[in-house]
Amino acid sequence: MNYLKFNQELDEYLDSHKYSFYLYTLKSNIEFLKEAKKRLDPFKIIGSNELCLECNQFVDGMETLDLVSEFLNSIDKRYTYYFERSLNDGSFGFCDSINDTKDFSNNAYISNNRNLYNVAFNGTITDGKTLIHEFFHYLNLDSYLASPVFSELISIYMENKYLDFIYEKGYSKNDIAVSRLFRYLSYNYSCNKLYNDSILLNIKDKIGYIDEDSYQFIIDYREELDFPNMTKDEYLFILHTLVNDINGFDKNNPRKNIRFRPDFTYRYFIGTAYSSYLLKEEDSLEDVLLLNDSLIYDKKLPIFKCVELLGIDEVNFDEVIKATNEYYRPSIITYKLENKIKKLTK
Repeated sequence: MNYLKFNQELDEYLDSHKYSFYLYTLKSNIEFLKEAKKRLDPFKIIGSNELCLECNQFVDGMETLDLVSEFLNSIDKRYTYYFERSLNDGSFGFCDSINDTKDFSNNAYISNNRNLYNVAFNGTITDGKTLIHEFFHYLNLDSYLASPVFSELISIYMENKYLDFIYEKGYSKNDIAVSRLFRYLSYNYSCNKLYNDSILLNIKDKIGYIDEDSYQFIIDYREELDFPNMTKDEYLFILHTLVNDINGFDKNNPRKNIRFRPDFTYRYFIGTAYSSYLLKEEDSLEDVLLLNDSLIYDKKLPIFKCVELLGIDEVNFDEVIKATNEYYRPSIITYKLENKIKKLTK
């Protein structure tokens, strides 16, 4: 392995992202991720590492659009107007298949033209959820200071509010549980990946150069370096993973390969965790909508102002992780029970 090139790439990342909220609060983020080790293990609860995350209830495109419009109208009529206007002018809508797009993330496509969004049509409840998620990105992404962190929080919060909405309308409980389980699995992966990337970036920033031979020095001074106690095999595993991620990363087209985008992964971690905390709070919708409007109209809205608007500036990490566990546990249990029934009736 070429560790000279690897360290150069890390230096470039640390320099180019040094003012990002993720690196600016790196030490605090590592403490948050340590607390996240107390999260639920969905595979252990379900009793299997092989999960079927398919939604079965068919929902056609017009039904989905009607549901999305009705949901938006229920939270604020202005959003229904914004949504219908974006559909009518062609800046937002469905594409026939995600395979028809050139550049995508999950089921959403954002063209090189910032003003064109498309969402792949699958014929399930996930279409509406994804439309809501991407629509709120569409509304607030121009706020370049705060939106890279808080846009994801808003979108994940609103997608879950939409799932609550269709749950009350009698749509498939299992499909809704599957949709939420998918989000939790993404969060679970983000916690693991982000923690490993973060501790290596932190140690790289402190000692200047890391490779396989750095292990003993790091362990000898691990308390001063704030590095976790791990075996050499564990260290080599996360080191080799990061080397491979960087080697396979296309800087010219980062959306195609996000294996080495800790700042990107960070958004999903923060977004899922804090949206869960807010979803457990009765009156949080008003605060989230206020933040979204603030991002729309103030492109220079400071990050710490966003934290204050949401009322999460004094919330401890353990409270957030506990809330995330409590919020997603019912969906994991529902998935487990529904799949047990399916197996018994076969």
